[in-house]
Amino acid sequence: MKSHRQYVKEQIKRDPGLMPLTRNFRITIMERAARDTRFRQRLLTEAINQFLAGDLAAGKAMLRDYINIEEAVRHEIL
Repeated sequence: MKSHRQYVKEQIKRDPGLMPLTRNFRITIMERAARDTRFRQRLLTEAINQFLAGDLAAGKAMLRDYINIEEAVRHEIL
């Protein structure tokens, strides 16, 4: 099984667009989302709101993060 750190490194390598966020911030968000279902729901809600507001880039990035977190939780990576 991959460690959390390995998973995060892979995510950052796959999407260079993620680099503006510091690694510590991304780890913090992913760890909180892994343990807090309501937080994950709010991430999805915010992604949808960004799409509805017309900010497709932000909506896509947030939706991608949400999906990655859900997959990590499902496979117990986080």
